[in-house]
Formats: sequence, C-alpha cells, structure tokens
Amino acid sequence: MLDCGSAVPLAGADPPRRRAFPAGPISNYQGGEAKGLGVKFKQRPWYIGVDWIDINADRIGSGTLFVANSKIHNDSSWQIAGRYQAKDWSVAAFYDDVKNLGLDTNTYLNSTYKLGKTTLIATYGQNRDATQFFNRDIDTWSLGAKYALTKDLELFAAWVDRFEDAFGTTAAKNYQILTLGINAKFGY
Repeated sequence: MLDCGSAVPLAGADPPRRRAFPAGPISNYQGGEAKGLGVKFKQRPWYIGVDWIDINADRIGSGTLFVANSKIHNDSSWQIAGRYQAKDWSVAAFYDDVKNLGLDTNTYLNSTYKLGKTTLIATYGQNRDATQFFNRDIDTWSLGAKYALTKDLELFAAWVDRFEDAFGTTAAKNYQILTLGINAKFGY
C-alpha cells in the first residue's frame, strides 16, 4: 500500500493518511506488483503532495462492466494536491492523472470560509472520460455550510449540482440534491 496524504482537506483539518489513487477501479488490479513514491510538504499555511504509482497486475477485473472494459490496463499514473490555509479561510486543489491506466483525469477544487461558528464551503469536481463511468464526463458543483453547536456536534446543509454526459443510448443527466443533517463525533 502506498501511503500518502495527498487528499485535499477542508480548512482546519490535517490531511488524512490514506492510500494513494483511491479510485474504485484501482482496487480491481489483482496480483503482480505495484510500486510508488509520494512526497509531501506541510508547513502552515501550505500543504503540497505529489504521488506516482506504477502498476503491473497479473489480472485486472472482477467481472463488473466497467472493469471488463479493455481501456483499463497496467501502466503508471500520478496525482498532485495543494492547499493554502489561512486563519479563517482555505483554498485547495487536487489533480489526478490516471490516463495511462485508462481512467483519464480528475480535478477537484474547494474553498472554505469561517464566520464565527459557521463554515461556508464551495467545491467543484470534474471527472473526464472516466472508464468507471462508461467514458462519460461528469461535473459536480456544491455549496454548503456547517454550524458548530459544540466541539463535537454540528449542523450542516449542502446543495449539489451534478451533470453527467450522455453515453450509448442513455441521455445526459443533471441531478440537483439538497442535503441537511447533523454531524456528531463520538470518541475521536
């Protein structure tokens, strides 16, 4: 497992430790070997992470439709993430180039702004020609807010707009979602 912290965290959060290249199809590379290298720089207010992975699997796929696609193959890919975090605001970006593996590119941008107990959040995500999504392009925008009731309890609201290109005989789709809820942290 290549361990890195290149996920793009929101304001006030340290980058999580996680596997590099977490795209679902990557888990369908079976046997063989994978090697990679990750470098990160973290000194407030800056965070920058770069990762590279090379996969040489014995078998690719588990029988699902998107994995059975011949576009997914052994090769190498890379990703880069960065964040600038000031006292009350943060901006971050993530770019994932997995074209050589047949999974194309992913781009994510986010920003936060803290006003007292309220944190405003705006994000944009872009998946280009993603094999796991039947080679569709997908764009996602979201706006949200979190309100801290206590250190471990917050209310949240988010609006998401997701547009998916057409594929085959399936028409393009546009989803708009409103989410309301409560985040409660227990013991961590």
